[in-house]
Amino acid sequence: MERMRKLLKVYELLGGEEDIVNPTNELIKEGHILKLSNKNGTTQDRYLILFNDRLLYCVPKLRLIGQKYGVRARIDVDGME
Repeated sequence: MERMRKLLKVYELLGGEEDIVNPTNELIKEGHILKLSNKNGTTQDRYLILFNDRLLYCVPKLRLIGQKYGVRARIDVDGME
């Protein structure tokens, strides 16, 4: 039950954009990182969400209600070491 609660929390962060609420999905780790811009050296807030089968690279959305992050990249982790 705790696993599904965590998946629902992430689902809400993404505004229902990703199909992650599935009994086979397991949230392993999530958190903020700072990306250093190549152009001007400024830092940009990013959010990573690691599941048992994929890594989501997310960017903040500038909305006050609902979706907080948009998925910029989906990386399949099957076969990674």
